Amino acid sequence: MVTDRSRRLSLDLFVADLEDANALTALVAAHAVAPARQLCRMPRPQMDESQDDVLVGPMRFNALTMQPTWPTETPRPVEFEPFLRGYVLATRLFPGAFETPDSAEEFLAMPGAELYHRAFRLANLSWSNLATMVGGLFGLQSAKLDAPGLRRDWKPQANPEAIAELHAVQALLRRSQGNAANDPDPYIRIDVGLTAMDREAAFRIDDTLRRDCHTRLVWLIDFEPAFDADGPDPETIVELSLDRGVLAALIPETITGLVVLDYVETLGLDRRAGSCALCERPVLLTGQQEARQRRAEPIYHEDCGDEHRRRYQRSYQRQRHRGTPRAAVGEG
Repeated sequence: MVTDRSRRLSLDLFVADLEDANALTALVAAHAVAPARQLCRMPRPQMDESQDDVLVGPMRFNALTMQPTWPTETPRPVEFEPFLRGYVLATRLFPGAFETPDSAEEFLAMPGAELYHRAFRLANLSWSNLATMVGGLFGLQSAKLDAPGLRRDWKPQANPEAIAELHAVQALLRRSQGNAANDPDPYIRIDVGLTAMDREAAFRIDDTLRRDCHTRLVWLIDFEPAFDADGPDPETIVELSLDRGVLAALIPETITGLVVLDYVETLGLDRRAGSCALCERPVLLTGQQEARQRRAEPIYHEDCGDEHRRRYQRSYQRQRHRGTPRAAVGEG
């Protein structure tokens, strides 16, 4: 799998219908569950997936605790930051679902501690279970949800504060793309090739970045029990500290910070947005995709392009199979 940076949270939120539970489910699947699956080498979320489809991948587990640990394939540093941001989105929308709120805050204070233990919880969510959780945000579901990765005493619940925050930051994004009529007189825009933005929105975005988004040095450390094979009693269990080094990551602490950080990063990419022919969500265009769009040819997110090719191959093989006459009995 690839880390698809053309799939941006801010672009998806810009056009999302936040009154539609299905639209919000798709957004959370793409920007919280998918990065966790990427890190765990599990398949990307699909609307028609079953729980058996989810539990596929090369994850390893500690023999004593049966908790997930690092996979045999070493992940790339670029894969950690999307997961950490997705974790912020998931835990702010569903507080207490994956671990207690206090434990979640401890993780964000030290975001490299037992990282795969947390990633696997989020990655384990099937689309249908995620849809049930999102339904709870709208008051559509209140019974406990028996799903891998979720705490047993947690149940879907309304979160009007988080929904209101999504609406507010969506409005901020849309205002940022407003016209110059919003600016006070006398005011002159000078086009030097940079993105024009509503003045008040620009100040609010900058304030949010300074308050809620910080560059962190993430220390990747696991604490795992193991038998003390070199000690006087080989049956004694000791806790090992497995230090895997550090990496830099820019991690927001709120939903608003998460969205505006993604938005300003998108501005820095200096690329136009188009519409994916498979999922119909916005996609940042490469130069080649811009040319395809001008010729009215379809464009795709990277992972949607892979899925389109798989569907084409399946359709081709079915048609080929149906078009091949069976050998007559006794022929040969």
